[in-house]
Amino acid sequence: MGGSLGTQKITGSAAYERFTGPQIRRFARTDPQAWAATGHVRLVSSFLASILAGRPVGTDWGDGSGMNLLDLASKRWHQPALDAVSPDLARRLGDPLEPWTTVGTISPALAKRYGFAATCRIAPFTGDNPASAIGL
Repeated sequence: MGGSLGTQKITGSAAYERFTGPQIRRFARTDPQAWAATGHVRLVSSFLASILAGRPVGTDWGDGSGMNLLDLASKRWHQPALDAVSPDLARRLGDPLEPWTTVGTISPALAKRYGFAATCRIAPFTGDNPASAIGL
């Protein structure tokens, strides 16, 4: 992908080993058995939205851009980046989400336990950096 600067031109983020894409690659290569058993890959933000919705929720564009995997121009996963990590990563990530969409309603179990209205809508969550930028 052209090294760190080439990655930055496509994804908006320079490539660092600590970012999500490289960490998934390391996990897939060092523990292929566990990787084969991995059904979904979620960031903390989309994991929390998944808990509220009661089903897997994908990653929004803002958080996706920090993974070194999202093509900022198309707002889709960048296939060469996915292939560099793991050939079957796309199915584990799901589609990137528009941040203003509704991904579902609160799970029935949470509505019952905590008194949420069953019609409470869930939007994709985002990460700390995109959320901080909104506040500037």
